[in-house]
Amino acid sequence: MPDLPAYRRARSPTAKAERRAVLLDAARERLAGAELADVSVAQIARTAGLAKGTVYVYFRTREELFIGLLEDELDGWFGELDRALATGAGRITAAALTDLLVPSLTNRPLLRRLLAVLGSVLEQNLDPDPALRFKWRLAGRMTATGSLLEKRCVFLRPGDGVRVLQQLQALAVGLQVQAEPAPAVRGLLGAPGLEPLRVEFDREFRAATRALLTGLERTN
Repeated sequence: MPDLPAYRRARSPTAKAERRAVLLDAARERLAGAELADVSVAQIARTAGLAKGTVYVYFRTREELFIGLLEDELDGWFGELDRALATGAGRITAAALTDLLVPSLTNRPLLRRLLAVLGSVLEQNLDPDPALRFKWRLAGRMTATGSLLEKRCVFLRPGDGVRVLQQLQALAVGLQVQAEPAPAVRGLLGAPGLEPLRVEFDREFRAATRALLTGLERTN
């Protein structure tokens, strides 16, 4: 993390951006080994080496901070996809696209965790302005990446790129909730007879993504 002592007030746009990044990194660190509900603004501030009040200069609520972290994770994910799609030559098949998309999300557990609580938790205490900014930003990234998907994938029609990203998110969120249920339930799933409820995210997400893309390839 950048060295930003609590007593030094960030004044320039660069310093403010750095301090915001410090807070997001602190939130990421706290969430690495804890449930979302157990991570407080005070804990994040301590990890960042800042006063609790400083957090509210950059994020009006705890949920807004986690939305900022989700934006950061989404930027990393879309950036990875954009670079992969913008390089190389030739058309990408459904099988090749599966091999590209699946690791991009299986290797980002924090992104999946945040997406899984976006509607039920994070957006519940979010002011309209940051909520709208988040939606605009997400729509822009999805449109840009969706366009790249359509250019590289022969089986995707105009508009299919965004739809694939929407459906991929729905698959990831649904399987994430099943693969990592509430802590009170996780220990119970080892009981006899509950085998059908034990979900391995990586395996099921690959199977579902392959089925989705293969279906589009056959029907389009």
